[in-house]
Amino acid sequence: MMNDTVTMQNEVAVIQLGATWRGFRAGTLLAPGELPRITAPTLWLWGTRDPFGSVEIGRAWAGVKPSSAFEVLEEAGHLPWLDGPEWHAARIAAFLGEE
Repeated sequence: MMNDTVTMQNEVAVIQLGATWRGFRAGTLLAPGELPRITAPTLWLWGTRDPFGSVEIGRAWAGVKPSSAFEVLEEAGHLPWLDGPEWHAARIAAFLGEE
C-alpha cells in the first residue's frame, strides 16, 4: 500500500509524530477528562477486530464526548476505512447530512 498511494505513508508519519517504539511521546495524548471539553460533533467509526481497542473501549470514549455518534463495522480492524470504504463513505455522508 505504501507504494501505490501516500495514504499509508501519511499514517506512518502521523504515528511517528506521536509515538516511538517505547510508547507515546509526552503531550500527545489527551489527559483524562479532556475529551468531554471537545465540543465539535464527532463520528466514531470502529472495527470489531481492532487489536488496539475493543468496541467497548470505543463506546466508552464516545460516551463521554458530547455530540458523539458511534458505529461499528463488523470484522474490520484498526484501519476500518480500508476494510469498508463504501460503508465509511455512507456513514460520513449521513453524519454530515449529505445523504
